[in-house]
Amino acid sequence: MRTKKGMILTILLISCLQSCIYDTSFMSEVDIKKPNTYHQLDITLSSTKDSIVIFGPTNFNFNVNTYGLRFNAGVLKYLNVNQPFEQSTGSFTINPDIKNENWFDLTIDFYACTGSGSIADRLKAENYLGSRTWKVRYLNLKTFDYHFQNNITADSIAQVFWIKPKEAPSTIGVVYKGYSTKLTVTRVSGDTLFYSDNDYCGGYQNYELNVSVNSNEQIEFGTNINYPYPEFIITPIRFDSCLVTWTPSPIKRYYKLSNKYAGFGNSFKDLALPGVDINYNLSTYPANYTSSSSYRAYIWTTYVQGVKADYNWAYSNVKDKFVLSKAIPKYPGLIWSDYSLPPYDRKVDGFGVEYLLVGNNAGTHFVGILNNVLHVFDENLTDIRQITLESRPETVSLYYVQMTDNGCFVCFNNYREFTMYNIGSDPTWQRFTFMPNLDNASTITIPMTITSLTADGHYAAICGEKNLYIYDVSDHQHATIVFSTPRSNAYSVLANRLNKSELIVTAKDKIEVRSCPDFQLKKQLVLNGMGDFNIMNVDSYSNILLVSSSSYYHFIDLGTMKEIFRFTLGGNPYYGYDGRLYRKQFFMGGTKTDMTPYLK
Repeated sequence: MRTKKGMILTILLISCLQSCIYDTSFMSEVDIKKPNTYHQLDITLSSTKDSIVIFGPTNFNFNVNTYGLRFNAGVLKYLNVNQPFEQSTGSFTINPDIKNENWFDLTIDFYACTGSGSIADRLKAENYLGSRTWKVRYLNLKTFDYHFQNNITADSIAQVFWIKPKEAPSTIGVVYKGYSTKLTVTRVSGDTLFYSDNDYCGGYQNYELNVSVNSNEQIEFGTNINYPYPEFIITPIRFDSCLVTWTPSPIKRYYKLSNKYAGFGNSFKDLALPGVDINYNLSTYPANYTSSSSYRAYIWTTYVQGVKADYNWAYSNVKDKFVLSKAIPKYPGLIWSDYSLPPYDRKVDGFGVEYLLVGNNAGTHFVGILNNVLHVFDENLTDIRQITLESRPETVSLYYVQMTDNGCFVCFNNYREFTMYNIGSDPTWQRFTFMPNLDNASTITIPMTITSLTADGHYAAICGEKNLYIYDVSDHQHATIVFSTPRSNAYSVLANRLNKSELIVTAKDKIEVRSCPDFQLKKQLVLNGMGDFNIMNVDSYSNILLVSSSSYYHFIDLGTMKEIFRFTLGGNPYYGYDGRLYRKQFFMGGTKTDMTPYLK
C-alpha cells in the first residue's frame, strides 16, 4: 500500500542576508509568497510491502511523486550505505551481508521546492523534506531448513511436503518424482506445501525438491519411500477351503487376484480341494486404477491343500499301519508307518525308485510294481520274489490291481487279460490268465472300477461293455460265468475287502451292497439326481465307502448304509477319479487330509 507523506515546510533564513542591501526596485509585495506548511509527497518502491525479505542481491526501482513541486535531490540510506541521487526515478541494488540475517532499515529521504522564484527558492533554502523507511531482512535460502519429507495421508496416499520460507513465493521450489515427472501442489497448510502421488503403490521411489536460490543457482534436496510390494500368505480354513491373503500396506492399492478377485482389500476366501494345485497370481495397481492402468507388481505362487504325502502306500487294517514306498536310495525303500504318516514331498525329498504298492488286509504280503516287474515283499518288507509282467507297464495302475487275503495278486493287463499270480505259499498253482467276455468291445473305456476279486480269491466280477459278469475262478484253472446282469444294474463294481461274500455295485442314483455270487440285494442307498457313481475304495479301518458322482465325493457308512458326508468336486468331474480313503485319511494328488472331524 502506498503511504502518503505530508511534508513540513521549513523556511530557512540565512543569517548573512541581514547584512545585505537589496535593490527593491525589482521586488514588490506580490513577488514574495508565503509557502504552505504542508504538501503531499509520495515515494514508491517496486516492492509494495513495508517489510521486505530479500534472498540475495536484489534490485529495486523507486519513483518520487512531488505532486507539482520541483524535485531537488534525495539520499538512500541502509546499513553503511549513504547514496545520494538527483532524479525522481531510478533503481538501486542491495547486496546483503550473507552473515547477517537481522532486520535493518532502508530509508529514502528526498527534497522538493516550490519553484516560486523567491530568494529562499533561488538559494534552494526553501525545501520540502520527504522521507520513508522500510524494514529489510536477508534470508539465506541455502541454509534454510525446508524439511523436505514424505508421509502417508489419512486416505492412504503417499505424499511429499516441504516448508517454504514464509516470505518467499512458492514458485522458488519445484518437486519432481524421480528426475523428470513434475508434481503439482495438492494442498497448502500455512507455509507447508503438499504433493500427493496417487500413482505410487510400492517399491523404491525417490523425490527431489529443487529450490531456486537465484536466477543462476539451484539447490536440491531428496527424500524417498520404499514400501514393499505384497507377498502371499495362504492358510487353510477347512479341508476344502483356504484364505488367500497378501501382506497389507499403508499405501492404498488396487489388486487383481487371478480371475477371482479385484478391489482394494487384501484377502479372499477360495475353494481349495485337497491335492489340487492352485496357481495364484496377484497384480498390484496404484489407487487411481482404471481399466487401462498397467500393473506395478506381479507375484505368483502355487498352493496345494493338504499335507504332502507324495509316496505310494498300502494299508493293513489288521496291523493298523501303512507301508510306504518312498523314493530313497536304501533298497527297497519300503517302511512301516503309523497312521500319522510323515510329510513327504517327492520333488524336495525324493530320489531313487518307488513302487506302485498293494497289500493284503493282514499285512503279511505286499507287491511293489516297478516297471514291468512284480517285487513280492513279506511283512518284514524283504524282497523275497520277483515276477516279470507281460503287459506294458503303463497299463498297470491301482484301478486294476488287487491283493486277496490268501496271497493272490491280480492285475488287468492291457485292459483285456485278467491275470492272477500266486504270491503266497500255496504250491498248487503259480499263475492263471483268462480273457473275460467284454461283449466284443475292443477295450473297456470306462476308467474306473470294472474288475474286482473277492477277498478269498474265489470270484471275479468284471464289467463288459453291456453286462456285468461274475466268474468262478476258485480252481485257478477255469473261469466259469456263474452270473450276469445288464450293465445298467452295475455301472461299477468292487469286492468288499471286509466281507468275502459281498460286492458293492453302483447304478444310476444308487449305491448297493449285493451278495456274491448270486447278486442278491442286501442294502441300498438312493441319492436322487447324482447319476452314475464311480467306486474309489472301502476304508477297511472305518468301513466307509468312498464313491464319486459327477459333482461330489460321497462318504457312505456301509454299516448303516447312509451318506455321512460329501464335498464338491469344484466343477471338475475328473477330480473324482483319483481319491482314496484309508484310515479316514483322504489321499489325493500326493497329499493326505485328515477327514476324521467330518466322518463321525
